Amino acid sequence: MRTRVQHILGKDVGAAAAFLMPAMVILGLFVFLPLARSVFLSFTRWNLLVGPEWIGLAHYRRLFTSARFWTAFRVTALFTVFSVGLTMFFGLLLALLIDGVGMRAGRVYQTVFFLPTMISLVILAAVWLYVLQPQIGPANALLESIGLPRIGWLRSSQWALPSIIGMNVWRNAGYTMIIFLAGMQAIPEQLYEVAKMDGASLMRRIRSVTIPLLGPTTLFVFVVSVIRSFLVFTEVQVLTGGGPGDSTLVMVYYIWQEGFRYYRAGSASAIATFFFVFVLILSIAQMKLSERRTHYMGVK
Repeated sequence: MRTRVQHILGKDVGAAAAFLMPAMVILGLFVFLPLARSVFLSFTRWNLLVGPEWIGLAHYRRLFTSARFWTAFRVTALFTVFSVGLTMFFGLLLALLIDGVGMRAGRVYQTVFFLPTMISLVILAAVWLYVLQPQIGPANALLESIGLPRIGWLRSSQWALPSIIGMNVWRNAGYTMIIFLAGMQAIPEQLYEVAKMDGASLMRRIRSVTIPLLGPTTLFVFVVSVIRSFLVFTEVQVLTGGGPGDSTLVMVYYIWQEGFRYYRAGSASAIATFFFVFVLILSIAQMKLSERRTHYMGVK
């Protein structure tokens, strides 16, 4: 009997290994090997022209005393806080509004709001570049129509980062809306009926039924949104180039500058390694928070 079981398990393991092998090869070549190479380069001085020279922790010591590094870290944190907060707010608001309309109209609205998520980031950034153009852009035309002065959106250190945040929210709110709608559809309708029988208003039902039962969905959206916001690059590259005055210098763009503009591959690798470890720790902390929240709510 044991021999037969071992034979069956051996066949299953072999089949599983055969199916997993292509994915593992791709991950090894394009994820784990470059990651290991980047960690190694973070301990070297390499300018892409001369071979790497081992210097140990010099890049990391210089990193924590670099004003530009902390500027990039601060800008990334600000972008993440406002982008994630506004995206989740408008995504939930759109989901609540669409959930209240008919099925056919709801599908039309879902398509309209989800459309920016499906379009190339470069194209969206080019559209946003036109919208925020100081002389002929619709944004300033709207301000003038209500008697407000023009704003140099992408040329002002005060407005450049909010402009990129606005584009990011506009693009990702539709995706967040779809996730929230899926979470709402999993809420039993009987709970709303009971709340109605108790005389609960619409806002009361949202506060007491919808929002609490969307807890796991909200945590999932939060984790995904935070990770995506940390990786912002294309918007900054197309719209501002990190300026003006480093006011939109996010971390990934800073890594790109160090590696491909200034040819300091070792320094760029040190920044990327630190950033990877930071995002990894933050992601693990968020997952632990999610597990505790779902356990507290009694979700199995």
